Amino acid sequence: MKKTRKKLMAVLLTAVMVIGILSVNMVCVFAGSEYSVEMDTCTNGVKAYESAPITITCDQVAGNGMRLYYSEKITISVTSGNIISKVEAIVGFMGWGTSELSVTSGTPDKTTANTGEVFTITDINAESVTLSNSQPGMLQLKHFKVYYSHTDSATLQKTEKIEPTCVENGCKEYYYCNGCDTYFEDMNYRNKIDDIDTWKENAGLISSNGHTYGEPTYSWEFKEDGWYCTASKVCSVCDESVENHEITETVKSTGEIQHNPTCEKNGMTLYTAEFTVSKFEAQCQEVYDLEKLNHKYQVSYEFTADGKSCTATAICDNDNSHKITETVDTVGDTVKKATCIENGLTVYTATFENELFAKQTKEIVDTAAGEHSYSEFVSNGDAAEGVDGTKTAKCEKCGETITVTDEGSALYVCPVHEWLEEMEVKYADQPVLLKICQVIHTIVHAICDFYVNTLLPIPFVAKCATAISTATATVKESFENMFAEK
Repeated sequence: MKKTRKKLMAVLLTAVMVIGILSVNMVCVFAGSEYSVEMDTCTNGVKAYESAPITITCDQVAGNGMRLYYSEKITISVTSGNIISKVEAIVGFMGWGTSELSVTSGTPDKTTANTGEVFTITDINAESVTLSNSQPGMLQLKHFKVYYSHTDSATLQKTEKIEPTCVENGCKEYYYCNGCDTYFEDMNYRNKIDDIDTWKENAGLISSNGHTYGEPTYSWEFKEDGWYCTASKVCSVCDESVENHEITETVKSTGEIQHNPTCEKNGMTLYTAEFTVSKFEAQCQEVYDLEKLNHKYQVSYEFTADGKSCTATAICDNDNSHKITETVDTVGDTVKKATCIENGLTVYTATFENELFAKQTKEIVDTAAGEHSYSEFVSNGDAAEGVDGTKTAKCEKCGETITVTDEGSALYVCPVHEWLEEMEVKYADQPVLLKICQVIHTIVHAICDFYVNTLLPIPFVAKCATAISTATATVKESFENMFAEK
């Protein structure tokens, strides 16, 4: 029975010794002015845990002979510049369920403890503390915390956050404690940085922002060989000194005629610029760069048959739908009037308001009417005493007149008139006789003029001329004798 118990103890001891160092997890927290290191289990081994500023060692002491007595010591120490203030642990024992504990520094909350109980040491205030088990068996500390604080000589140095730029990475802020020669991510010592260079490239890395480009702008420029378009994007964050602050690309466009030129409007070409940079979209612009053709008119004129109106017509060679017309009344100028037997000539002139049309003329021959058709001759009333007058007839077709001598139209000359005129001359120096002659002359002249030249027809007066002359001679003789007696 004793041999069996010894073998069992040996097996257990061997199992404990080969367990070695179990997993250790450290958590740094800031509690007032203290920090804590927390690990799951510490058993056998010279160095169970080491991470600045904490070092934990386990010392094993063996008995002699066939009976082995074990007394496990666990020493917790910190680097210079740090002071341990408190230790909390869940104790465990291999062999016996209860153990008597002692410490080299500080005040334990109990001197005996059962497996699974929390064991606390306060007021340590030293760089190290050792826990000892006075009973045979293996001492274990499970999930324990070590509280420590820096001395006045320790400082926490902050490295400010480096903001990323458009092209360069940044870095988070971090802290360095010279008391424990350790880097931390925060000022509360919660997250320790094992390797600062690796951390900067991974957890501490703040990736570059990349450029923040605004909306692209586009500008067109005409050069000797065509239209070019320049696209540009500018970062709103960085300045010109930063690489790729501005992205630009200039390309030559291709043109396609959309509208051919007309007589009155320029033609339009659509120019398209396509870029290789994906940030830029294809651009188009419409340019009316095909010069208009201007009208090329062919002008014609047409008079009516009578020449009294004229129409001018202009038709464009480029487009026959472009047509201009203007009709005007002409002004006629008679160069030669037509008669019944001779042609006449009239020149008609057309003057247009549209400056496109020139003044036009046309000669029209007025055809002769044929033979004259005269009306009855009418006396012109120009007959005198002893002299025939004239008479005129008018053509009823052309209005031409013809004047001839009106034979036999001469006025009757009274012999008494002639005699009395002689008597007035003869007795000019005898007032009485002259007066008598003048009175008789006036009376005779009035009677002759009224009855002979006015009332009596000319043929009748001519037939009576001889008789009148004989009578006049007799009267003359009687008067002469009478005047002679006087």
